[in-house]
Amino acid sequence: TQALLNTDNSINPIYVSPGHLISLDTACEIVLKMSRFRAPEPIRLADQISREKIRLLDAGHCEYGEDSSFDVWECEDTSDADD
Repeated sequence: TQALLNTDNSINPIYVSPGHLISLDTACEIVLKMSRFRAPEPIRLADQISREKIRLLDAGHCEYGEDSSFDVWECEDTSDADD
């Protein structure tokens, strides 16, 4: 079972499927509450972070390394924010 949600009359709907021990209605309610923008906030933030890492990598501000359990990217902080 799944549902198509349109947020703000968007052209591209969001597909919502319930998970374990959650109804479709509850899943849709959670997605709508988490959607300040078209995509649910956790997905939107993950997308923003990954795009920033790709931008830093393409600009030569990241180095690739390896840890024993997972891949590691070390990136310089290129923001001009004053602390």
